[in-house]
Amino acid sequence: MKFGSDLIIDIIKQYQVDYVAFNPGASFRGLHDSLVNYANNQPALIMCCHEEIAVAIAHGYAKASNKIMAVFIHANIGLQHASMAIFNAWCDRVPILLIGGIGPMDANLRRPWIEWIHTSNHHDVIIRDYVKWCDQPYSLKAAEESLHRAFQLLQTEPAAPVYLAIDCDIQEAVIHSDTIQYDKKRMTTATVPHPDPDILQQIARELLNAKNPIIIADYYGKSSQAVDALLAFATRFSIPVIDRGGRFNFPTNHPLNLTGVEPDYYRKIDYILCLDVQDLWGALGALTSTGYHSYVNHETPIIHVSLSNYLVSKWVADYQKLYHVALTIQADSVSTLSGLKKICDSFVTNHHQIQFDNRLTDTLCIHQQLRNNWINLAKSKKNDRPLSSATTIYEIGQAIKDEQWVLTNGGSLETDQWAKRLWDFERAGSHIGHSGGAGLGYGLSASIGAALAHKNTGYICINLQADGDLLFTPSALWTAAHYDIPLLIIVMNNRSYNNSKEHALKVAQFRERNVMNAGIGTDFTGLATNFKKLAQSFGLEAFDLIETADDIVPTIKKAIHYIKNNHKPCLVDILIQ
Repeated sequence: MKFGSDLIIDIIKQYQVDYVAFNPGASFRGLHDSLVNYANNQPALIMCCHEEIAVAIAHGYAKASNKIMAVFIHANIGLQHASMAIFNAWCDRVPILLIGGIGPMDANLRRPWIEWIHTSNHHDVIIRDYVKWCDQPYSLKAAEESLHRAFQLLQTEPAAPVYLAIDCDIQEAVIHSDTIQYDKKRMTTATVPHPDPDILQQIARELLNAKNPIIIADYYGKSSQAVDALLAFATRFSIPVIDRGGRFNFPTNHPLNLTGVEPDYYRKIDYILCLDVQDLWGALGALTSTGYHSYVNHETPIIHVSLSNYLVSKWVADYQKLYHVALTIQADSVSTLSGLKKICDSFVTNHHQIQFDNRLTDTLCIHQQLRNNWINLAKSKKNDRPLSSATTIYEIGQAIKDEQWVLTNGGSLETDQWAKRLWDFERAGSHIGHSGGAGLGYGLSASIGAALAHKNTGYICINLQADGDLLFTPSALWTAAHYDIPLLIIVMNNRSYNNSKEHALKVAQFRERNVMNAGIGTDFTGLATNFKKLAQSFGLEAFDLIETADDIVPTIKKAIHYIKNNHKPCLVDILIQ
């Protein structure tokens, strides 16, 4: 005998989904049974202690693997738990298949009390404005069609989560005949728009004639092909690159990488090519107490290549402030860059080549000065107590420099920034980006997902884990330990929600009030968490709190040795400012 949920699992398997994450719930008990008993745990089940953890694991997995992971969500209550993580994935433009179970829409079939409060009209309304598409099919045939449509949308840029609500009556219905309507082999992925060749010719001429052009990349580097295309383009024409970090876009040790350059540099820029930049306003200027100050001259032409306008929420303003640009190209950025390179190559003269060589020499000097200054600053703070972020990140970098590694989470904006300044990120996927929606609880769970994707690759996955973020979802440690997911968790422990503390300081200073109270409601110092004991309680290997720079390298090396030999997660706790 075959059931509706068996068919749903069959379709999911057709699309090579390797993992399904969930916190168990009765509203998808049919799917749960099909996964375990009908499909023999293929896709593999990843059990989590909270829906937010399950979605964030799928979030990190998708970015690390470029593959889709499914998440089963328990009714309206599970969807409310999951909503923050779904929002993060939406803002980060990450595809996740979300399937929500609900009580029977036929009220005559509902069990008393529990299936009434777990059934809702317009079930998807909670998250409707931050998913790419949602549906609530009312029959098994409709559910089959919806699943195929969901995968089409998940595989088409711009990416984002997709949500389907499937009632438990559909899941548990007996199939009396062959109900398969669609063959996955005939379900093609939609193509994305390509740029107008005439427009590319215009840009090529302008770019080659510019004396000081620059490329700004943000959510561009979603694949190795994208990174290779940018590397080839920038190197061929000696165009400096600013990496905004939505994904890994460009090697940090490349002489053309000017990420972190002082704002004064922007004044001499005379042409800007932006690739999938989420926030042009923030990338090209800053808001100060005296208003917005643009880094670039107003007459500097700005070309922006992005598909982001095809995915705009009516609810959240993640599309950012409208910025004046000379031209917006709504097309695939990788094919645009590849096409632009071919045209530029055909236009290059000896005069251009001399200009490229001179620009490379100048850029190399700036790049080397930037990195030397950052390294010297990190070394100069070695004796600070607590340790500075710069020194801590530098020492971690020394410990991992001979390893093949992936940074799965940069922690706070500060620690993430220092990692990019001090470590050599050289290949696509070596940094998977940040949370997207800045929602706490992302870091550990997304890192588990990324480490799951790299479980058999030999890479050391490193999570620079903010302590406050970890306290949102500590039970994710159980999932990491239970499934032997080899992840190096380095707690960047300042015993504070430091961003909120800094805001408290600013407000108190402006109002001429007691700045010593900034720690009230923001610090954990009154009852500091023992993260070693916490980790050990979930079955992880963990080390004593590190308070001096000299202890960082030997401890990190011990942790890496443990992970390599045992293929299990490990936690290191470092006290920082």
